[in-house]
Amino acid sequence: MQKVVFFISLFFIASCNKAPFLYKPDITQGNVFKPEQVGAILPGMPRAQVRHILGTPTIIDPFHPEIDNYVFVYKSGSENKTYRRSLKIHYNQENLVVNKTETPLSIKGN
Repeated sequence: MQKVVFFISLFFIASCNKAPFLYKPDITQGNVFKPEQVGAILPGMPRAQVRHILGTPTIIDPFHPEIDNYVFVYKSGSENKTYRRSLKIHYNQENLVVNKTETPLSIKGN
């Protein structure tokens, strides 16, 4: 009898993972950057000024110190969709902006 109760309770616990009544929070990660902020980044601008406008980069790659990566990810808990946007800023040896590469907003999920 104890084994039956154990397996039934285990089944109910496992099925709660996909239950629609459970709350799934929205998850926001990374830097939120606006088009006006991206437009303010110009070639020849020092790295300190870029960081003043956009904040600290999300990813600082030790193998590519000349690139700052700003990534924004928003995962909706209720819709099961993921929104992603990124910005890469390339610097020269004097830490001045050479160019910027912006990846537009992409939406994945149902």
